[in-house]
Amino acid sequence: MKLEADRISYAYRRRGALSLRRVSLTVETGEIAFVLGANGSGKSTLLSLLAGMRHPAAGAVRLDGQLLDALTPRERAKRVGVVPQFHDPVFSFSVEETVALGRAPYVGLFSRPGREDKLAVERALDAVGLTALRRRPTTRLSGGERQLVWIARGLAQGAGCLLLDEPTAHLDPQHEHGLFAVVRRLAAGGAAFVVASHHPGSALLYATRVTFLKNGAMLSSGSPAETITGDVLREAYGMEFLVVTGSEGERAVVPRLRSASAASTGGSSRTGP
Repeated sequence: MKLEADRISYAYRRRGALSLRRVSLTVETGEIAFVLGANGSGKSTLLSLLAGMRHPAAGAVRLDGQLLDALTPRERAKRVGVVPQFHDPVFSFSVEETVALGRAPYVGLFSRPGREDKLAVERALDAVGLTALRRRPTTRLSGGERQLVWIARGLAQGAGCLLLDEPTAHLDPQHEHGLFAVVRRLAAGGAAFVVASHHPGSALLYATRVTFLKNGAMLSSGSPAETITGDVLREAYGMEFLVVTGSEGERAVVPRLRSASAASTGGSSRTGP
């Protein structure tokens, strides 16, 4: 599976200013591609174009070499799934019922789910570790559990690529790690992920490749080691960061606070590597 954006541009209004400008991104089977950048940099817009929910004004999105726009919505849904940033359930559907909605592209309008649909739901619940919660209403789940439900729904769709928009925005560190542990395991099993995120530290831990956006344009793209540097972080977020390495080789990103002397003289601290 290969999902590729080739120099795509997009404007929300005809003849309006471009929200994305010549952005390229590729994710293949087994990869976790992070898209990083400040608010308004174009991350969610890029995900909507990768999902086929919007259409580029220039450039192209391809899925396994085929133009995404050439596929019907049903065909796209069988191959690309979306996990939204916010989802507050209104109805008390159970976990199993919510995941089963992912089978909509395979079930006719007046048909009932068949044996293969039920097996797909079983496999999806097992893959994200929610089998024991299958009867629980989604209104009684934690934020992390709800995100796993949406990932399971995408798996039940049969989607080989899942697009996650700020999946850990409201999660504590334990649930964030638990979510990405599932993502990493699914990627190792053959899925592909594109994750829009505000957290470069998470990308250091879990990404196979990273793309930074700034004002709708690509700032940097490559491996986490190549892209998550002090210089790129400063340019992306407008503040100083340190990228620190622990005794066992682990890396982390922390804001760099200017010293009192630098602040008093108007000087600035040099960002770490």
